[in-house]
Amino acid sequence: MMWSKWLPFGEVELGGLPEKEGIYQFRCVDEKGTPIMISRLKGKDSNGIIYTGSSENLKNRIKGFWKTIENWDRSRHAAAWTYCTFKYDSLFPPHNLQFRYIATKSTTRYEFDLLLDYRKKFMDLPPLNSNRPPYPYDWKARIKKVFGMEPIE
Repeated sequence: MMWSKWLPFGEVELGGLPEKEGIYQFRCVDEKGTPIMISRLKGKDSNGIIYTGSSENLKNRIKGFWKTIENWDRSRHAAAWTYCTFKYDSLFPPHNLQFRYIATKSTTRYEFDLLLDYRKKFMDLPPLNSNRPPYPYDWKARIKKVFGMEPIE
């Protein structure tokens, strides 16, 4: 399983993305294309990841994020609504946003695993992610594997 290369939102034809199930990430870079380092509770994220998500249709979901930002509305993507509502554009300018994706099955499980790994490393989530379900069917076992303890229910 391989990630696509990082693609700049404003310079890529989003209509060419696959209409397949998959996971995706967004990040912000500076004017030179270097990821913006984000301070987290436990260290700094040098990859500048601002969101990790999954979708049954990568093209529609990634395009929906960008259209929400362009139109400054809430209609297409909850993370983009958060970005607009709380003015994340002052920290992560739209013209500096990039994305990458993997077309894969079991998207909920892969997304959950990516977010668990991120949380273990930084004791935090990317800025536009929230703590809400859906969780994969084996979420308790996955948390125990990563953190070495049973989750509180």
